[in-house]
Amino acid sequence: MKFQSEEDILIVILVLSILCHGMFYVREWLILGGLIVILYGVSKIKNKKKKTLSDKKCLQGSDYIFMTLIGLSLTGLFLPVVSSEGIFEALRWGIYYLVYKLSCNIGNKEKASVKMIKSVIIIIVLFTGLGWIPSLNDFCMLGGTSEKMRYGSVFCYPNAAGAMLGSAVLLIGKKNIFDLVLKSFLIITIVFTGSRAALALLIVMLVLMFIREQVFIRKCKKNAGQVMLSISKNVYNRKQFAILISSGVMFMLLICYGLKTYNASIIHLCDWSWVSFSERFSYYKDGLHMALNNNLFPRAGAWSAFPLIQKIPYWTDDPHSSFITILLNQGIAGVVILGGWSIKGIKKYIKVLKGKEQLYLSAVMSAAIYLGFHSLVDVDMAFGSLGIIFWILVGLSTPRI
Repeated sequence: MKFQSEEDILIVILVLSILCHGMFYVREWLILGGLIVILYGVSKIKNKKKKTLSDKKCLQGSDYIFMTLIGLSLTGLFLPVVSSEGIFEALRWGIYYLVYKLSCNIGNKEKASVKMIKSVIIIIVLFTGLGWIPSLNDFCMLGGTSEKMRYGSVFCYPNAAGAMLGSAVLLIGKKNIFDLVLKSFLIITIVFTGSRAALALLIVMLVLMFIREQVFIRKCKKNAGQVMLSISKNVYNRKQFAILISSGVMFMLLICYGLKTYNASIIHLCDWSWVSFSERFSYYKDGLHMALNNNLFPRAGAWSAFPLIQKIPYWTDDPHSSFITILLNQGIAGVVILGGWSIKGIKKYIKVLKGKEQLYLSAVMSAAIYLGFHSLVDVDMAFGSLGIIFWILVGLSTPRI
């Protein structure tokens, strides 16, 4: 395969990152990060004569934001808990920066942008299907018994799988019956991850998108009749009816298999008691305590000091919140910078939702915001593959808003 375009680079990196347990471990970041840098350099050399509008647009505030975050990560080395973690954080943001830049270049080209989104959906659906293979899921789920009783695909963490699947659901349109089948398959799979946040947030985002579509249809009453006519034709089309019936049977079998194999996911999904959330809130409380102890300055590997201040016994490599992670590793400056950029993005998203068209853009931004909000309450961005998907979506939408 020749890496002649940004799409090729991002597709290969995304596939490899998901294969490597979601790109969670440092060695995977180092290997794949090096590969991204090499491929990015090769593409720049090949296309050095081709300058696009996106090159000019992206070389603005976003560049300074990423460079500042990399700098803040390295600043944490002055008061380190674990020095290597500061270097690792700088590497992580450097990789995300390259992914964002490549995606911005793609986002300026409509056909390439649509192709990239389709590729992301295909990759996620493919790995979702592979995750239902019993031997593969048992091999990947290296945690305790309860984790093995929840769907996790190639991730070692079901909640991360749920977040990835939720983003794909939001990206898939409603053009034909196959889109409905794919969405149903992914939603069923999310249920068997047992991820409460992934499912609850997905429902909220789907409701928002549904309201937006209904408003759009009302504003275009002339087209509404044509839409309903096409829907009715689709319903009574024999081929599509056969697909619906066969898919329904397959989903029933899948649900029966899931109830037998991943029964802990249903128990976990229905458990909304305070006990189930108390440990997670302890992470956040201890993370804020450590940040205040550091005077809100960056400190490399700050989370590693959690055993010194914890009041209840627990063990975790991550505070399960991108907010706490950034506050510890990039300090209050990192929170303010990314928070300001996020608020700006949310404002633009609201404007897109109110717009008459841009259904594609609203789907891309919805998926990005979904991953962003989910990362506030879970370990998402510690998995490189989820971070790559997030920054692909942000980069694709940036030239269009």
